[in-house]
Amino acid sequence: MGTKKKEASLGKRFGLNFAAYGYNQVVSLALQFVLVPFFLRSWGADRYGEWLIITGVPMMLTLLDMGVAQASASRATMKASSGNWGQIKIILNTCLGFSAAMGAIISVAFISLGYALDWRPILNLSIAGKNEVSSTLACMGGYLSIQFLGGVADAHFRTIGKFAIGSFLLANRRMVDLVITIVVLCCGFGMKTLALSMLVGQIVAIVGIFAVVIKMSPTPLVGIREFNFAELRFILKPGLAYMGFPIAQTLSLSAGVQLLNQLTNPATVVTFTMCRTLVRILMQFTVVANHSLRPELSRLAGEGNFQEIKKFTNNVFYKLLPIVILGYVTMVAAGPYVVKIWSHGKVEVSSIIIAAVGAHAVLNALWFIKAAAKIAQNSHSATALMYSASAILGLLIWLSVSRWMNPIYGASLALAFPEIVMTIFENSRASWSKAKDLRSA
Repeated sequence: MGTKKKEASLGKRFGLNFAAYGYNQVVSLALQFVLVPFFLRSWGADRYGEWLIITGVPMMLTLLDMGVAQASASRATMKASSGNWGQIKIILNTCLGFSAAMGAIISVAFISLGYALDWRPILNLSIAGKNEVSSTLACMGGYLSIQFLGGVADAHFRTIGKFAIGSFLLANRRMVDLVITIVVLCCGFGMKTLALSMLVGQIVAIVGIFAVVIKMSPTPLVGIREFNFAELRFILKPGLAYMGFPIAQTLSLSAGVQLLNQLTNPATVVTFTMCRTLVRILMQFTVVANHSLRPELSRLAGEGNFQEIKKFTNNVFYKLLPIVILGYVTMVAAGPYVVKIWSHGKVEVSSIIIAAVGAHAVLNALWFIKAAAKIAQNSHSATALMYSASAILGLLIWLSVSRWMNPIYGASLALAFPEIVMTIFENSRASWSKAKDLRSA
């Protein structure tokens, strides 16, 4: 009876996590769906394409977080199972100190480089002016710095067992972006004003979120007084290993957009970005499941309950996979009509393009949900390394065949290739491990 109650409690917490983090992803997707018509109507496809290219440059530096926030969150959550608040404070203070320092460095770098260089020929821009590009890059560098602190806040919420509340609050930072962007575009302002307004909005939002963390924590955890270099060195190993996941995503998404721009034009970038945004609704099921599992699996690992980790992860996997597959089939059929309506007839695509762009979302579900167990225990090094290496190889393959392949199909190949590799790699490892256990028995 006790086991059944524990399983029910675990399922309930996962459900709350899924709903809260799902809201986070819904807000992110809604932001893109709602804003695209505003951008196209206010700026046109070419200028909007240049905005995507300019703002994509700072986002590529999300890698400088070095995975410290995620690795610290898993480590602190495992420690929370034993109530070791002294060690937890050292972990979280170290995480905050490191993230704040990296954010400051990025802000200074973008302010300096933004105005020292003419980015227009570098990014193949023809509409935005030099000062406009420089100011936008400087503001978005600061915006990225604030995103680092969002990861730290998430680590605090996970540690104190308030992941669902934290996800909900952090998601509403994107709602701030939504409101600000609509107001700025409707008032007829340009890139520079929009970037600055988004930066100010995020500063206000993150201050409010940390105020909630401080109020909810059972003991003071927010600060940098307990920053510890030994802890930083310890956490950097799983942190850097974790970077394989965002590296792969950044290469496939942001770097892929930059390469597509070099091969074609901003209007094609908009077409591809709209298709990718549409089909990535499917991928959000996988992402939400992975993130929602992590805090619960970390707690189970802290208790030494590894059998329950495997059982619960598989249960979630087999429930969500059919939903993703069904959603893909539906998206291929209805996607062209959605894109046409969404863009007010300015962008048209075929079902074949939707199918090509969306293949990576289904493939991702075949391995990434189960990867939550490794990430939750900071034992994900081989998985993350393989993912980032295959993403690099995918881009190189696309580049090598770009002369003979439609650019959007090439970008789709770059998205799908690492997912194909990881599906084979992870399932092969699982089969080998199972066979090894049977031989040992």
